[in-house]
Amino acid sequence: MSRTRNPVFVSPPPERGKRSARVPTGRERVDWKAKIDPDFARLAKLYGKFWKASRERNQEEVGRLLRGEFFPLLRTVLRRVQQQGLSLGDSVFRWLSFMKYQTAPEPLFQRMNTGDLKAYDQLAWVYRTYFKWRFGKIDPAKDLRFKTKELHATLLVEGLSSGLGSLTAKELCNFFDANCECGQEHSEEALKRLRWRIREKLRAQSP
Repeated sequence: MSRTRNPVFVSPPPERGKRSARVPTGRERVDWKAKIDPDFARLAKLYGKFWKASRERNQEEVGRLLRGEFFPLLRTVLRRVQQQGLSLGDSVFRWLSFMKYQTAPEPLFQRMNTGDLKAYDQLAWVYRTYFKWRFGKIDPAKDLRFKTKELHATLLVEGLSSGLGSLTAKELCNFFDANCECGQEHSEEALKRLRWRIREKLRAQSP
């Protein structure tokens, strides 16, 4: 049976002899750090650690990350991007919407008010998960497990205004190689296409 390839990343080539895998020549010379908000780069690293721990059902590590600087740093980045004050609760609510559905809550509210039942169901999930977090009843391994494509898309959604939107395809790939914990070698073309699709989606959501 042939393996289905994930469109967002490709598996590294098989090892030959004792040679270790390495980043392709050219990507090593790309420096994305000067173009990226350093707070977002730190947040992206925490995203990766959180995603990895949740996929491995490591509740202790997920809890440690959530009790640490993850949400305060998320609030800092969102405040800077949106240029408005956000409470910690608002930041968590928006993060859940981004992480699960790659969209801010506002478009979901707009669609729900036109009778869109799918948007209602999506908001119901965000609200339920948010209140479980707020009252200490959340099960990270069960409630906060997200797919790899959701991790990549969320980083792009939240990172477009933090520098990811201005990176070249090589720089974008280099950023994901340095900060994403999916364990795979990322594809320049796939990430570039994903960024384009997210831009088009956000543009369609703009009033």
